[in-house]
Amino acid sequence: MPSLLAIAALDLVLHFALKRSGASPIHPGMPDDALLSSPPAVFSDGTPITLDALLVKANHLTPMPAVVIKLLDLMGDPRSSAERVTRIVERDQAISAAVVKLSNSALHRARSPITNLQMAVTRVGLSGVRDLVVAASVLRTPTGSIAVVEKVRRRMFAAGCFARVIGTSIPRISADTCFMTAMLLDVGRFLIGLAEPDVYADLMAETDTTASAISHAEEKWLGFSHAEVGTALAKGWGFPDSIAKFIRWQNDWEGAQAALSPEETWYLAACILADDIAGAREAGRTLTPDEIRAHPVASSIRIPDDEIETLMARCEETMEQLSSVFDL
Repeated sequence: MPSLLAIAALDLVLHFALKRSGASPIHPGMPDDALLSSPPAVFSDGTPITLDALLVKANHLTPMPAVVIKLLDLMGDPRSSAERVTRIVERDQAISAAVVKLSNSALHRARSPITNLQMAVTRVGLSGVRDLVVAASVLRTPTGSIAVVEKVRRRMFAAGCFARVIGTSIPRISADTCFMTAMLLDVGRFLIGLAEPDVYADLMAETDTTASAISHAEEKWLGFSHAEVGTALAKGWGFPDSIAKFIRWQNDWEGAQAALSPEETWYLAACILADDIAGAREAGRTLTPDEIRAHPVASSIRIPDDEIETLMARCEETMEQLSSVFDL
């Protein structure tokens, strides 16, 4: 006969698997057709909300700064160097300041202070600077203090911080890239909230904070989810192909394991777990070490037991450190 501990562990695995599979409804126990009506979605001006229409709106709602576009182009050039990256980053004073702050933070075990941007770029690393610049551009996007968008932004930032911590426990992947990737999982939600804040706020008020429940609600309303929006945005902005793939597969872990390389699945697993931790935090609760161990992606990243026990404390510490970097 299985032990009570084994039954409890199985229950936790099923709990998370349902959340990520999309099978979990917005309000468990209610029939699907009672959740949300699904009339054709329209913008406040009466025009239909389509994926293409949202992407057009992105050009003025969430324009990607020129410094990000130039930096992404440069990072694809094998001749990129700290000097060339510095010349691009120094055009944006706020991002330059963030790079210097990050280089002097405990996250990079800074022993001596740096005030020179090029030295900061060298310490943080070229990919680290790229990831920070992309994250900063999203975190600095003007939102007009729209409550639902600010809520999404806070979750994006929390997920990024948590993914960075998880990434430090996984050999052969970059913690900085985990930070950027986990943040961008919800960039589609960010755009939807900017485009139709009132309707989206009402929708989110009726929806559980799990990623699958949010996607389910969006699909009932729009016919597509934030994952599709985010994937299209990432491709349009010229982000690395891997980022678009991570956004695409965020709610289909089984499909992701078949479609992605082993290294890519490690990144996505770290980001999925981080986003679920951030979602629980948004709902006012903290995942326990047992819940983290039972998560469907946990077996792929194999965080050591002693690090799981301290994971939440390290996540909160990292949030505090990075808040000062981004002036949040």
